[in-house]
Amino acid sequence: MHSRFFADPPGAPQIQGLNKDDVLTAGRMKRVTCVSIGGNPLASLRWFRGDEELEARYITQDNYASAEVAFIPFNSDNGGDLRCEAVNSAAAEHPLVASMTLTVNYPPEIVKMSI
Repeated sequence: MHSRFFADPPGAPQIQGLNKDDVLTAGRMKRVTCVSIGGNPLASLRWFRGDEELEARYITQDNYASAEVAFIPFNSDNGGDLRCEAVNSAAAEHPLVASMTLTVNYPPEIVKMSI
């Protein structure tokens, strides 16, 4: 009898710790987590800020995978994307994606006062 390995795509990734209405502060660290439930094998998760891949702490438990990322938002991140991609051997060509558009408050570069 042969044992066969059947690959199942992972569950859609979900971003936790950041809501669409949240306003980040430039220069203040933010931690967010991406979670994908199910799949065989469990999903590999990758975080991106725009085109830049961010280093994340990857953890697997019984039937889910998670990746936590800590990043410092910059002025230039305002209106940019933060996204998590979930992939495994069943979804290798088409990663599942969760993304958020960042809103970042930052101080003006120049303050001009006149009396």
